[in-house]
Amino acid sequence: MITGGSGFIGSHICRSLKNKETTIINLSRKKGIDITKESLLGLEKVDKVLHLASNSFIPDSFKNPSKVYLENYLAMINVLEYCREKSVNQLIFFSSYVYGKPEYLPIDENHTTLTNNPYGRSKLHCESLCHAFSEDYGINTVVIRPFNIYGYGQNEKFLIPTIIKQINNKST
Repeated sequence: MITGGSGFIGSHICRSLKNKETTIINLSRKKGIDITKESLLGLEKVDKVLHLASNSFIPDSFKNPSKVYLENYLAMINVLEYCREKSVNQLIFFSSYVYGKPEYLPIDENHTTLTNNPYGRSKLHCESLCHAFSEDYGINTVVIRPFNIYGYGQNEKFLIPTIIKQINNKST
């Protein structure tokens, strides 16, 4: 199962898995599905869950932090509850860059988390839930912390596409 499978990263992953011998359940807002407990009820058990769905635009997290915290946290708890109830083998959670201003380089997994925005903090809360469910219920969780992923199909409001657009629009 992939939550957010119609988003930027999820759509690329779904395409790459399409020709493999696997069945993908894609839960995505673009398909009209919010990650609620109700939307997960009745779904068959899967081997793995890749949780990508989130409210992810950092400027929006400053404008409406409660929406970002609530949506990201509730989606995470609902996915974890699904994994617990269905005894899912593995949950892979895509978090975010949560280190803030680096204390040292290169940054590794042991670096202090000092995120400086509501979106990053919401992701840290979700990571904490993953660790708790792993300890309490034995759910095998993996947390991935990508930063500034970019590529074909990404919304132009994000950093790298904005920079590329400005370079391309530069008058000489």
